[in-house]
Amino acid sequence: MIDTLRQTEEAQTVERLGNELADELASLVEREGTPDDPSLQLMAAYWELLEVENKRFLLDLKLALREGVRVFEEYEQDTIDQGGERLLEAAKKIPSVLESYYGRVFAGLQAIERQSS
Repeated sequence: MIDTLRQTEEAQTVERLGNELADELASLVEREGTPDDPSLQLMAAYWELLEVENKRFLLDLKLALREGVRVFEEYEQDTIDQGGERLLEAAKKIPSVLESYYGRVFAGLQAIERQSS
């Protein structure tokens, strides 16, 4: 499921973003860009988006994982027999957390690009 998700346009765009920002920053440094350079302002908007969404992603992922940990804590050695279904449901939430992250970042990128045009 996660491999399929990572093949989407949204996921690939989001995953390329880090490298593109690093390249753009290197270019800005090389050409000795100034603080008022439009590309620096655009990069700052992307970094802010990533900071907010990365924190949200980590929180959502921790909450999903916490549900699985609670099943282990509740049933201990009997987790599979007595809590297997709940554990499976907790694990099934992880791809949707990632999908939501990609969707939010992709939408944010589009909004930033519209504003900068």
